[in-house]
Amino acid sequence: MTTPLFHVSLPDTDDAAHFAPLQIALEGLAQINEWHIRRSLRRVARGLSDTIIPPLYASGVVYREEAPGHEDWMDVPAVLRQGYADCEDLAAYRTAELRVAGFNVEPVIKWQWVPREIMIRQGYPEHHLPGRGVWLVHCCVRWPDGRIEDPSRILGMGGQFMERI
Repeated sequence: MTTPLFHVSLPDTDDAAHFAPLQIALEGLAQINEWHIRRSLRRVARGLSDTIIPPLYASGVVYREEAPGHEDWMDVPAVLRQGYADCEDLAAYRTAELRVAGFNVEPVIKWQWVPREIMIRQGYPEHHLPGRGVWLVHCCVRWPDGRIEDPSRILGMGGQFMERI
């Protein structure tokens, strides 16, 4: 089943909580992925399947940025079918696999406001820029000691517009 639209309202007047609804959605995607991974392991253990969901970094999946203004949040089976994903998909996949392995990690969202003139100067397509600028958002994995793991960078993110900001 594919759900093509998932509308989330973000609070416009509270910068500190602006992306809180997306953090909740990212956690939900990580939990869905945990379910998929645990289910695949159970099915193999019961002899119902010989296919387990591979660890992200051994899966062959690579990072690919979505078009400006376009977001498809995908669970592990969808990521594996497609063969590429962007930051929220990769962070949720990696979080799930680490949790299943017993690590207490969490998916996190980092964000930064970038004024329109800086975006244009850096080469971002002007016709994709609404108003005064944009929020750049990136998803990663936080380990219990505070370290941040960036699956997108590990799987090929780099050299694109976002890297210049």
